[in-house]
Amino acid sequence: MKHVSKSGSYCSLVLLGVLCNFNLAKQVEKVEFYEETSVVSCLPGEGPGQYYHWRGAGYNLRPRCFAIDPNAGVFYIPEVDTYDNIRLHKFDRNGKFLTMLKPEGKAYWVSDIAVSSRDDIYLHLCAPGVAEATCVYRYNREGKLLNRFGPQGPITAEDLEAEKRAKKLDRENPIQGKYFSGGSSRIFLLPNDEILIVRGYHCKTLPETFRFAKNGQLLERVEKNENLPLEVAQKRTSHLKKLEALRAAEREQRKRTGRSYSLVGPDGYLYCMRVKPEKLEIRKVTFHE
Repeated sequence: MKHVSKSGSYCSLVLLGVLCNFNLAKQVEKVEFYEETSVVSCLPGEGPGQYYHWRGAGYNLRPRCFAIDPNAGVFYIPEVDTYDNIRLHKFDRNGKFLTMLKPEGKAYWVSDIAVSSRDDIYLHLCAPGVAEATCVYRYNREGKLLNRFGPQGPITAEDLEAEKRAKKLDRENPIQGKYFSGGSSRIFLLPNDEILIVRGYHCKTLPETFRFAKNGQLLERVEKNENLPLEVAQKRTSHLKKLEALRAAEREQRKRTGRSYSLVGPDGYLYCMRVKPEKLEIRKVTFHE
């Protein structure tokens, strides 16, 4: 398959808008790639190492994302079951199933996941109880909840109690502003352990970014951000040409399978996940320019 890739640079900053708006690109190059290796493959089901692929009664239960541990190369695939329980499947670098974690909390779906070099697991969750309200949960390697945060910073136990009381009394949620709402998000982990949440990553409009400390404290919020730190792009891919080809691959997969998710692993290779009724598969992609 051949895809058109366009690249551009702006001093030491990466213009993510270039990736969303092809009219801004100045250079056109062709990138040819092929899917080389199936690294993870599992079947639908309800047991450990199996994934839900079921629709009905308002549910759309399919894994939406995955992450690769930068230390051991372990694959993490999160999902939820019909009871809103979170399940986190772990496979080794050879695709062998290791274990299934059951992190604390409830969710309608997991929209993104990231794993840090310190084995912290970040899940971007849409939680039950608040329409289209999402936030980020941080867990340790055993799935124990460490903290959670949204666009205003940490969401505390007191916040959740206030939300429960308001719901019981049929009143407006007093902490609605502490949740993200609508739009797609991606999680980027920076080398200094800070977290960058990019809202509207797949949208044509410029994304909104939130920068957080490890404890969930909000450090910076930039609306319609054109510029992202160079290390963010480098964390995702080695250079802009591959990142643009990655996005082209995502669009192609959505056409063929209805859902796709791609990332660049710690080894610099591109990995794409496809979820079908008969099989979930993560494939390693090799580029040829």
